[in-house]
Amino acid sequence: FNEPLNLASADFTARWQQLVSPGQEAQEVVKPSYPVVPAQVHGVLTSTLKFGRTHGLPDASEYVVYGAATLRTGAVSATGEKLSVGCMVKIEMNVQANAIRVTLRSVHPAATQAILQTVKKLLL
Repeated sequence: FNEPLNLASADFTARWQQLVSPGQEAQEVVKPSYPVVPAQVHGVLTSTLKFGRTHGLPDASEYVVYGAATLRTGAVSATGEKLSVGCMVKIEMNVQANAIRVTLRSVHPAATQAILQTVKKLLL
Protein backbone atom coordinates (compact mmCIF):
# COMPACT_ATOMS: atom_id res chain seq x y z
CA PHE A 1 0.00 0.00 0.00
CA ASN A 2 1.15 3.53 -0.71
CA GLU A 3 1.37 6.22 1.89
CA PRO A 4 1.34 9.78 0.47
CA LEU A 5 4.62 11.62 0.82
CA ASN A 6 4.50 15.41 0.68
CA LEU A 7 7.83 16.81 -0.44
CA ALA A 8 8.97 20.36 -1.01
CA SER A 9 9.99 20.95 -4.62
CA ALA A 10 13.71 21.13 -3.73
CA ASP A 11 13.55 17.81 -1.85
CA PHE A 12 11.65 16.18 -4.70
CA THR A 13 14.18 17.40 -7.27
CA ALA A 14 17.16 16.22 -5.18
CA ARG A 15 15.69 12.75 -4.69
CA TRP A 16 14.54 12.50 -8.32
CA GLN A 17 18.05 13.26 -9.56
CA GLN A 18 19.54 10.54 -7.32
CA LEU A 19 17.42 7.80 -8.90
CA VAL A 20 19.36 7.31 -12.13
CA SER A 21 20.81 3.80 -11.83
CA PRO A 22 19.62 1.12 -14.29
CA GLY A 23 16.11 -0.02 -13.48
CA GLN A 24 15.33 2.87 -11.17
CA GLU A 25 13.38 4.71 -13.87
CA ALA A 26 10.59 3.45 -16.09
CA GLN A 27 8.73 5.56 -18.62
CA GLU A 28 5.84 4.82 -20.90
CA VAL A 29 3.30 6.70 -22.99
CA VAL A 30 -0.28 5.52 -22.64
CA LYS A 31 -3.14 6.40 -24.97
CA PRO A 32 -6.43 5.99 -23.09
CA SER A 33 -9.58 5.03 -24.96
CA TYR A 34 -11.34 8.00 -23.32
CA PRO A 35 -10.48 11.73 -23.48
CA VAL A 36 -7.68 12.79 -21.12
CA VAL A 37 -9.16 14.98 -18.37
CA PRO A 38 -6.52 16.44 -16.02
CA ALA A 39 -8.82 16.43 -12.97
CA GLN A 40 -9.43 12.68 -13.41
CA VAL A 41 -5.70 11.97 -13.74
CA HIS A 42 -5.04 14.04 -10.59
CA GLY A 43 -7.68 11.95 -8.79
CA VAL A 44 -6.06 8.68 -9.86
CA LEU A 45 -2.70 9.93 -8.60
CA THR A 46 -3.86 11.20 -5.21
CA SER A 47 -7.02 9.30 -4.28
CA THR A 48 -6.49 5.92 -5.91
CA LEU A 49 -2.69 5.56 -5.90
CA LYS A 50 -2.21 7.59 -2.70
CA PHE A 51 0.65 9.76 -4.01
CA GLY A 52 1.22 13.13 -2.36
CA ARG A 53 1.37 15.95 -4.93
CA THR A 54 4.51 18.03 -5.15
CA HIS A 55 3.95 21.63 -6.21
CA GLY A 56 6.36 24.39 -7.18
CA LEU A 57 8.49 22.57 -9.78
CA PRO A 58 9.37 24.71 -12.82
CA ASP A 59 7.26 22.82 -15.37
CA ALA A 60 4.44 21.78 -13.02
CA SER A 61 1.01 22.76 -14.31
CA GLU A 62 -2.49 21.38 -14.73
CA TYR A 63 -0.97 19.07 -17.37
CA VAL A 64 2.34 18.17 -15.68
CA VAL A 65 1.95 16.61 -12.23
CA TYR A 66 4.54 15.34 -9.76
CA GLY A 67 3.98 13.06 -6.80
CA ALA A 68 5.71 10.92 -4.19
CA ALA A 69 4.72 8.03 -1.97
CA THR A 70 6.16 5.41 0.31
CA LEU A 71 5.27 1.88 -0.73
CA ARG A 72 4.72 -0.18 2.43
CA THR A 73 5.54 -3.75 1.48
CA GLY A 74 4.86 -6.98 3.31
CA ALA A 75 8.47 -8.04 2.74
CA VAL A 76 10.66 -8.24 5.83
CA SER A 77 14.32 -7.25 6.06
CA ALA A 78 17.04 -9.33 7.71
CA THR A 79 16.42 -7.34 10.90
CA GLY A 80 12.71 -8.24 10.88
CA GLU A 81 11.45 -4.80 9.84
CA LYS A 82 8.93 -4.37 7.04
CA LEU A 83 10.50 -2.84 3.95
CA SER A 84 9.38 0.52 2.62
CA VAL A 85 10.20 1.83 -0.86
CA GLY A 86 10.11 5.50 -1.83
CA CYS A 87 8.37 6.07 -5.19
CA MET A 88 8.24 9.20 -7.33
CA VAL A 89 6.15 9.94 -10.40
CA LYS A 90 5.89 12.56 -13.11
CA ILE A 91 2.75 12.52 -15.25
CA GLU A 92 2.62 14.62 -18.42
CA MET A 93 -0.70 14.96 -20.19
CA ASN A 94 -1.11 15.91 -23.84
CA VAL A 95 -4.82 16.53 -24.15
CA GLN A 96 -4.66 17.28 -27.89
CA ALA A 97 -2.91 13.95 -28.67
CA ASN A 98 -4.96 12.13 -25.99
CA ALA A 99 -1.75 10.73 -24.49
CA ILE A 100 -0.18 10.55 -21.05
CA ARG A 101 3.53 10.04 -20.43
CA VAL A 102 4.24 8.41 -17.08
CA THR A 103 7.75 8.48 -15.62
CA LEU A 104 8.25 6.53 -12.43
CA ARG A 105 11.37 6.28 -10.26
CA SER A 106 12.18 4.23 -7.17
CA VAL A 107 15.23 2.62 -5.60
CA HIS A 108 14.13 -0.93 -6.43
CA PRO A 109 13.70 -1.86 -10.13
CA ALA A 110 10.95 -4.40 -9.34
CA ALA A 111 8.95 -1.74 -7.50
CA THR A 112 9.50 0.74 -10.34
CA GLN A 113 8.06 -1.68 -12.90
CA ALA A 114 5.21 -2.87 -10.68
CA ILE A 115 3.99 0.62 -9.87
CA LEU A 116 4.33 1.73 -13.50
CA GLN A 117 2.12 -1.20 -14.58
CA THR A 118 -0.44 -0.30 -11.91
CA VAL A 119 -0.49 3.36 -13.02
CA LYS A 120 -0.93 2.30 -16.65
CA LYS A 121 -3.86 0.02 -15.83
CA LEU A 122 -5.59 2.77 -13.88
CA LEU A 123 -5.10 5.34 -16.64
CA LEU A 124 -6.22 3.16 -19.55
